[in-house]
Formats: sequence, structure tokens, C-alpha cells
Amino acid sequence: MFRVREFLGGIVLVFLLGLGGFFYRAAVEKPYTGNAVCILSAKICPDGTVVGLKNAVSCTFAPCPFPNISLASAGISFALPAGYVAATSSSYRPPVVALYRLRASSASTTASLVIRDYTYSSGESPYAVIRAHLPLALSGTAAFLTATTTIGKYSFQNVPPHTSPAGTETTYYFIRSQDILRFDAIDGSSSQGLPAAHALRSLLETLSSKE
Repeated sequence: MFRVREFLGGIVLVFLLGLGGFFYRAAVEKPYTGNAVCILSAKICPDGTVVGLKNAVSCTFAPCPFPNISLASAGISFALPAGYVAATSSSYRPPVVALYRLRASSASTTASLVIRDYTYSSGESPYAVIRAHLPLALSGTAAFLTATTTIGKYSFQNVPPHTSPAGTETTYYFIRSQDILRFDAIDGSSSQGLPAAHALRSLLETLSSKE
């Protein structure tokens, strides 16, 4: 009886060793590549447009069509309000990451949207950074007022509309862990109804941040 058990135990041992060798060889000859199939089949763009999956392995999607804008350097995307186009100006340099102007039918209407990106260290207060980078018309003032405003998915620090040499400015600050995005709407003195201010709120409603 003892030898029968010993014999059966030997068979089981040999089987387990063989099975282990099989899986070891399979792992060596065909190692796991680490690739996984993307579980998403589509992506919703900031303006609500849906784009399909382009590569299931890398989980990349077809680019969102205009008016969707992606600013990789700032890690944000949004839908650009109707009538606005990208612009350049020597007056707007880094930390400006984007400038848009209203392509208006009337030459008397001037409206611009400006996006700036200010980085700060872990030891700095974001509110001190905001104070150091106030709009030109408010810089140097002893005090300024900001109100927390929620637009779309995020909360912003809003500086009330103020007058500058360029016209009427409306400013929002978006505080993140390592930087602060500043969004300015500038309505020229001849603009009626503050079109840039309304356009900026529309932009912020569609804002998406990687952080």
C-alpha cells in the first residue's frame, strides 16, 4: 500500500514539474509585452463632437475638429468661441501661450482673448503669484478683489471687469498644483456689450485640463 502511494505521488510530482516547465518555456519564448487593448471606443471633444478610436493599443483617438483647440504646452483643450481666430502680436510674449481675436464684420469692434501660464514652486502661495501677475491696470495696487466662480467643471478666481488703456478687461485665474493659468478678455473701448467677456465664459465652460 505504501509503495502504491509513493508511486502515485511520483507521478503527480512529475506532472507538476512538466507543467511548470511548459509555462516557463512559454513565458521565455513569448514574454508578455505589456500591451493592453483600450477600453474606450470614442472620445467626446470639448464642443461635444465625438471622435473614434484611432489605435486600440496606444489608446489614441482621432483629433478633435475645429473649433476644438488643444494647447499641449499648457495641458488644456477647449472649444474656441465662434468668430475668433488665432493671432500673433509682438506685444504678447511668454508667458502668453495663446492669443485669439474676434474676426468682426465691423472694424470698430475689437475683442481679444489671451491665455497666460505662470509656474510657481511648492513653497509659494498661488495667491501671491496672482498678486504678482495682476492685469496692468491693477498692478501696484495695495489690495484687489477676487471672487471664486465656478464655470463648467472648474473653479476660478475672478477679477471684476476693470478699465485699461486697451479697453475693458475681465480676468480669470485657474489655480493648478504647479502653475496658474490666466485668462483675459479684452474688449476695445468701441465694443458694445463686451463680446470678449461673454466669449471667455463660453470658452471656460468647455475647458478641459489634464490636471
